[in-house]
Amino acid sequence: MQTTTDLLTKFKQFPSLLGEDLTYIRSQSFFADNLTTLDYEDQQKNNWRVYFFEKPLTRVYLGVLFDYIAAELDDEAILHRVVCSPEFADNYRALLEQFEFSCFNIYELASVQPMLSQAAQDRSSGRTYEDELIMFGEDLLHQDLNTAWSDFTLLFSDRVVKKELSATEAEQQRHFHVYFRSELYDEGQLRIVYKQGERKLKCPHTVHLELIGIENRAETLFLTTLPLMEALDRREGQLFVNIPYDEKRIETNDRERIEWILKKWELDTFDMMSLQDYSINEMRTFIQKMAAVTLLQGAAVKS
Repeated sequence: MQTTTDLLTKFKQFPSLLGEDLTYIRSQSFFADNLTTLDYEDQQKNNWRVYFFEKPLTRVYLGVLFDYIAAELDDEAILHRVVCSPEFADNYRALLEQFEFSCFNIYELASVQPMLSQAAQDRSSGRTYEDELIMFGEDLLHQDLNTAWSDFTLLFSDRVVKKELSATEAEQQRHFHVYFRSELYDEGQLRIVYKQGERKLKCPHTVHLELIGIENRAETLFLTTLPLMEALDRREGQLFVNIPYDEKRIETNDRERIEWILKKWELDTFDMMSLQDYSINEMRTFIQKMAAVTLLQGAAVKS
């Protein structure tokens, strides 16, 4: 069964799960209340707000919901409200529907999967954004990506190394050091993979961030991957930067701890960037999030 984190990611990537012609805008997580609010906009510029509860909607969480709604009463821009939860008591669902709230059981995947397939097909149509992806790859390889968050600092080498993977595929690598409280903690490589072709500048299709350890450079200690073509919404030119977990090595309780730490580091809400208009700070936040997920998964595997 997919976790609530998986489904929350899908709600961001596939707004059509909730209604036609919706565009995802932003999200905000409230860890203490097991709640994430997601904001959308329809074609008429009406605002939708989704209250995504990670746990069944008990009496306590129903009270939490109405506390948040009461604080929003002056916000007349919110015209549609949707409540999502793994489980609703019948009387709570009836109460919410009396207030004209839509209710969605997030585990009713029998009806979700066909919509996911159609949404994925819709997102893959439109412009290829090849030039924008080329520029994104070049920026990852050549921009100053040195960055810091919490107790961690990442320092990148300016040197780029090309490696042939096959007759049709190659990658470019950029080495980095990870410091924890000013002490060298780990080393790694940012790897941009692309298909070989006649063009001098190649369109990347995958970004890897790999931890290789300090002593043994030949061994990959942990690796995270972002498949760019799957993460790209070609209708909007948005790149969703929700970094996939290694499902074979990371258990559910480890994922929950990782999500909690990402929220603490305020990296959980950075989930998309425009390929046509991103800043160097967004690039660095992207690297922070990818590195954080890699480091936390690596620590979970070691423990």
